[in-house]
Parts: sequence; structure tokens; C-alpha cells
Amino acid sequence: MTKHLVLVAVLLLVGCNLLQAQNLLPTLKLKVSPMTAVVPATVVLTATCPTCVAYAWNFGDGTSNSVPGSAQTHVYSTSGQFDAVVAATDKNGNPVEADVLITLSSSSLADNRYCGLGDVWLGGVSDGPAELPRTCLNTSLQNTPSPGTVTRVLSTVLTGGSNSLQVAYNAAKCGDTLVVAHGTKWQFGWPGMLFPSKNCDNLHWITIKTDGTLPSEGIRIDPTYASQMFNIIVRGSNHLVINGDHIRFIGMEMSKDAVGGATTNFAEVTGADSIIFDRVYMHGTPNLESRRAIYIGGSTNVGIIDSYLSEFHCIAVTGSCTDSEAIAIGDTTLPQLTFTFTNNYLEAAGENILFGGELSGLTIPSDVQIRRNTFNKPISWMSTSPSWVGPNKYIVKNLLEFKNAKRVLVEGNTMTNCWGGFSQVGNGIVMTPRGAWAAVEDITVRYDTMAHLGEAFQIAATKGPNASLLDSLALQRVSIHDVLVEDLDGAHYNGAGGVFQVSTLFSNNAPLNGLAVNHVTAFTDSKRSLMFVGDDLVNPVKPTNIVFMNNIFGAGTYPVWSTGGGPTACSAKDQPLLTFNACWTSYSFTNNVIPVFKGLGSWPAGNSTPTSWAAVGFVNYNNGSGGDYRLSPTSAYKGKASDGTDPGADLNAIKNAIN
Repeated sequence: MTKHLVLVAVLLLVGCNLLQAQNLLPTLKLKVSPMTAVVPATVVLTATCPTCVAYAWNFGDGTSNSVPGSAQTHVYSTSGQFDAVVAATDKNGNPVEADVLITLSSSSLADNRYCGLGDVWLGGVSDGPAELPRTCLNTSLQNTPSPGTVTRVLSTVLTGGSNSLQVAYNAAKCGDTLVVAHGTKWQFGWPGMLFPSKNCDNLHWITIKTDGTLPSEGIRIDPTYASQMFNIIVRGSNHLVINGDHIRFIGMEMSKDAVGGATTNFAEVTGADSIIFDRVYMHGTPNLESRRAIYIGGSTNVGIIDSYLSEFHCIAVTGSCTDSEAIAIGDTTLPQLTFTFTNNYLEAAGENILFGGELSGLTIPSDVQIRRNTFNKPISWMSTSPSWVGPNKYIVKNLLEFKNAKRVLVEGNTMTNCWGGFSQVGNGIVMTPRGAWAAVEDITVRYDTMAHLGEAFQIAATKGPNASLLDSLALQRVSIHDVLVEDLDGAHYNGAGGVFQVSTLFSNNAPLNGLAVNHVTAFTDSKRSLMFVGDDLVNPVKPTNIVFMNNIFGAGTYPVWSTGGGPTACSAKDQPLLTFNACWTSYSFTNNVIPVFKGLGSWPAGNSTPTSWAAVGFVNYNNGSGGDYRLSPTSAYKGKASDGTDPGADLNAIKNAIN
């Protein structure tokens, strides 16, 4: 994070002059146990810093503690996600800080709020212009029964294709449970451990689980539970190969061995049906290359829930891979339907989740839930940060990217830290269909928070990746509402600094259409732009049915800026009203509150442009970082949205979706 609470700022200022002189920081690590729990929860926070002499704590729930001590015990009484921060100084006054996200839930039940038993979709038909998923996978233990024989797997054999874990799966029948001793380690020869199909059904799943003690069903795992898991060690292309059906993994750790070189996939799910990863911990190794945790291709009914996927990255310049992901869904010719990624911690340098982007395919991954996840790139990976751990720079791109996806619900996610510098500009969410077979359509993004970014949304109708440069299939029917964007800083995070890019390169296919942005609160980089708009130079097909309504976002120094294209591009006007009229065939831009507008020209009628952020009337503006962005009763904009509510994001609804 770049904008800290007062207690952090004070300690940083104390040592700034000495730091400049000595160019030396103490080393500070923060350990939290547990990182996930059900409230009320007693959490122990321990800071390790051999040379530090003073500590100041903020627990992220509105309370702080400046008692001089490296260990704290704090009781959290409410559910939510809390950013616990410790700031310290050494005897020379050099400052340093560390933080950890703590996720606390109000219930220990698996979250299937939109999917009933028997995999019945309960979430409605549409959200604004976007169609919602039609199918779903209920990931509860009740919905995935294993009523057969229970077999204990105790061997500690490390290597070889013929070992008790592989043999136990080969011998298992539909409905059986394999209980694997916690603390055992497994390493397989090429291609790894195989999970072929057994043609099971929804009443007879094969469950592979640890015998260790885990948090309850529905509670996210964290690294502190590693000792209670069984560990599968991957090397290079030696990994889990899953093309079977009706398999549930519970309490499995997967780690990279100490040998250098890139590990491509930890688990490859291809041509599979009904696979659930439940409370699994997959992690790469700092300064080594691990490209992906889970790759999904041509599979149906895949769930990743309550899990922790971390340290997935490719190394710039000297590395052997480019894009890294926690979860990747590839392009294939096989049907790809029904995915749920719920309540996970997802950490990867390239894209935390990526849909599409390969060079061929015929199908569109569809019916997807991405809910209540934490998307994060540790700020210690950013080489310009004082917290950078080095020595390698990782190739960083975006947090969530869609190149080929349909009927997706993105809800209740916390998305933090993304920066530019590796061909991208540090986006939170990217929607860019890529390929003549590929579409990005019926995407709903709601009740999410985003912070510490170079840019928030890129929505661009793009050409295919091959030499023909054909239009991609479609970019249409996108609903974005009730999203909070904080600390959008193009300079600090080496990005464009805009909230939205809306642009098109299509020249033949249906235009970008059906984009609705409603009730978004975004604190725009004051030196950059609210929006980037542009088109192709040759026969562009202009976007249509574009709606921006009931939002609160700053104008920036250059409110509506061109994506390029020279004087013949529609966006060469660089003025809001003129640009919208030139670039969009039909649109509605109304009931928005746009503070600190200093640009040229004017906005369409029906919008408000207060002269300062203070004039908006937030309960607590706090410089657009960590504030209370509800409108106060005396705000001039209270109840002035077109639907009779307040403009901007519904913060209570966001909190409820995350919880």
C-alpha cells in the first residue's frame, strides 16, 4: 500500500533522512495465526526484526496499539477482510513496515448461495445487460458424497510411479475415500500422478483427504495449516494430471522442489468432469519460476474453494516463461462449462486468473462464478517499493483477465496491488477478446473492491493473435456496478492512471455494445484520466449502447483521453462531450458526480461537477484511501441517484458480498 494510516506515516518520517544517508532498511517479517477463522477470533501477530526497537500496530478494524512489543494478541469481533499493519524502526531510526490480510467469516458453511443441492442455479437470469450463469456446481460436502470404503494411505515413499498413493487411487472405486497421512511427502516421476476417469456419478465421488486437522468446511486455508496436510512435490512437468471425474481433494499441499527451472503446471485438469479442490495449499518458491497452480482445459464442473495459491511467477529477462497464473482456463475445442472459484487467496505475477489467450480454440468457457476471493500481488514484488525482496523481477500484468469467457459472475472479491512495466499498465480487470473464436460477453462485476493499481478496467474489442488480425468474436453485455476503487495511482504503479479504457479495433464484427457502469466509486489519479477512449483508424465499428450512470469518480487532469491513433481517431477531441459523440453511436452518461473537473469542454447534461472532493460530502474522505465513502446526511447528493438511492457504490452491499 502507498497511503498509510497516521501511525505508519509518523514512523516513516522519523527515519527518512537517515534512510537517505544510509540507504539501508531493517528486515521485518509479520506472521499471523490464524489468517482465516470464524468470528469472534483471537489472532496472534508476531513481528520478526532483529534490529528493530520500536513497533506501532494497526489491526485493520479501526483499532491500533503502540505498546512497544513485537508480539500482539488481538480479538476480532466482526467478519470481513482486515489489513493488519506493523511499522517499526531500528536503533538508527530507519523505518520499515509489513502487512498481512486477515480474512474472518461469520459462518463455517461452504458458500453456495447461488447454487442449491443437485447443482440447481438459484442466482437469477440477468444483471442489467448481462446474462448470469445458467449452470452451477454446488461444492458442499453434502452435495459430493463418498459413501464407499475408507482406505488409509500411510506410506512415506517419495519417488517412483508405483507407490501407495497412486496404487490406492488406481484401486479405488466410485464413492471411496482415501485418507492420506498428514506430513507425508510424495514426488512422482514423469508425467506425475495420474487421475484417469472411473465413470462415477454425482452420488459417488472419490474423496482424497488428509487425516490432519483443518479449518471447518467453508473456511479458507492458509499456510499455517501446511503441517496438517500431505505434500505432493512437483518438478518441471511432473505434476498432477487429472482427466478423470468426480474427484475431491481436501487438505493437499503442493510445492515446488528446490531444483531450478520453470514448473509449468502444478495440477492440469484436462478433459475432466466434476473436480473440486477444497482447502488446498499450492505454492511456488521465491526467486524460482512456477508458471501456474491449476490449468483447466476442456473440462466441466470444476471448483476451487477455500484454498491458498501463492508464489506463482515468471522471471523477467533471464527466465524461461512469460505469463504466470494462479488459475488459467485455456482455449480448446472441447466444451468448457460450469466453474466456481470461491473464497480463495490467489497470488500470481502475470494474471491471478486468466481466461483464454492461447492460439486456437472453438469453445467459450461459460457459466463461471468468481466470488469472495483475494487477488493479490505482494508489494514486495514491485522493484520500486522499499519492501522489494529481490533479486529477481517478476513479469507483472493484470489481476483478472478475460480473453475468452461467457456468463461470468465476479462478486465480492478483494483485488489489490498491480503495476505496469511489462507490456501492461497494472490493470485490475481486463476484458479483451482475443481470437476469431473468442468472445467476452455477459460479464457481471459487482460488489468488489480494488486498490493500489495502475489502472482499474480495460474494456477493449481487440483483434485476434494470428497474422490475419481478424476481429475477435464479440465484446458485449457487460454489467459493472457497486465497485469501490481506491489508490489508483498511475505514477506510483507505473500505469495509465485511468478508471476505464473503452476502445475498439473491430472493423467488421458486431461492435462493443451493452456496457453498463452503474454505482461505482473510484478515486481517480488526479494527474491522469477518468477514461481512455479510442478506435481503429480504418473503418472502425463504433461502440453502441454505452451507459455510465450514478457513479462518483474524479475527472483527473485529462478527463477523457485518447488511446492513440492520431488526428483521425474519434478520441482526438480530448473533451468529454465531443469525444463521446464522436466515438460512441449511442450512449447515456448521466447522474454522475465528477469532482475537480478542470479539463476543456463539458460533460453531457445531467451530471454534477463539484469543485472538490470535500464537496461530495463523504462521511470520511480520508484522501481516497481507507475512508468511509458513504454520503453523510448533509451531502448535496444524498438520494440523488436516478433510482432514488445515493450515487456511488453501495458499501454495505459490498461488505455483505465479501463476507
